[in-house]
Amino acid sequence: MYKHKTLRVAGAVAVLAAAGAVVAGGTVATADVAKGLEGSIKMKGNNVPRFDAPETVVAGQDLQIVNKSNPQQIGPHTFSLVEKTALPRGRDELKRCGKLKGICKDIAVAHEIDFQTFEIGEPNVERGAEGWDARFTGSEEGDTWYTETKDETTSRQVTAGAGNLWFMCAVHPEMQGKVKVLPAR
Repeated sequence: MYKHKTLRVAGAVAVLAAAGAVVAGGTVATADVAKGLEGSIKMKGNNVPRFDAPETVVAGQDLQIVNKSNPQQIGPHTFSLVEKTALPRGRDELKRCGKLKGICKDIAVAHEIDFQTFEIGEPNVERGAEGWDARFTGSEEGDTWYTETKDETTSRQVTAGAGNLWFMCAVHPEMQGKVKVLPAR
């Protein structure tokens, strides 16, 4: 069993603080699109968490996710594929997600989080075909990865068809982004 150190005491506080910051400030941080990062999405920022993502990836290409933030300051992250319609929008939805309801609860359950100890039972959740393709919809589970260590990485092949892959962090629901999947050449 993967034991979560950072989230134990401060985890619920970090989730609620992130939601509280969104409620107080009323802003939603979306992915900063950074050209030249092809094949890599980075989790960054210790004050304002965000994803740095390429604009596009090619189907069949490996997509690496890298945690560049400091979990001692900001807490853990998830990289979770979601349907665009399932993304939390606005203060009320972000606050609800911050209280581990809705799509954020679905992601937490997929990671087999023990809500008493905040231990993580499954840091890598693979649904659908092997690779990045399955999305959380509110009724179906998707692909997701949990990280609590700076510079930790994961990599999977993009097996989704052409179109947009929307993603978010369930711990920081204001962290959202997308990458366009281009057909294999």
